[in-house]
Amino acid sequence: MNTEQKRALDIIRAQLHRRIHNQPFSQLLMVICGEGGTGKSALIDEITRTYASAGCSSRLAKTAMSGVAASIIGGSTLHSWAGLPSRTPHSDNWMSSSSREVKARRRSNMIGTWLLGVDEASMMTAEQLAMLSEVDRITVCILWDNLMT
Repeated sequence: MNTEQKRALDIIRAQLHRRIHNQPFSQLLMVICGEGGTGKSALIDEITRTYASAGCSSRLAKTAMSGVAASIIGGSTLHSWAGLPSRTPHSDNWMSSSSREVKARRRSNMIGTWLLGVDEASMMTAEQLAMLSEVDRITVCILWDNLMT
């Protein structure tokens, strides 16, 4: 991991410590960028170990915009995890018109989540980000992505 990734990990660890010890914390939004091979996967692995060693694995949600990327990080697609529609809805009531199964999965996944990581964030459209925001306010959202050069 490079210096900036280590700094990001320190911030995430400090946030986790505050959460565990019921100390005040503020919302943390972070974007971690870098070309392939720059250590983003190592950072994701270290964040996973950090949450596991603190006994908080269930508080970490690792997602990605594609199934391949999700399987590589040991997570699920963002669409599946958050119960997002596969296409941009044409009405404002898309959340209430979701099936019971989707609503239950969405609720189950989001309750107690302290950190949401999204790999391949550059593949996320503005509409998808807005839908994610509409689904629930997550305290921590981290977006991992490759920088295209």
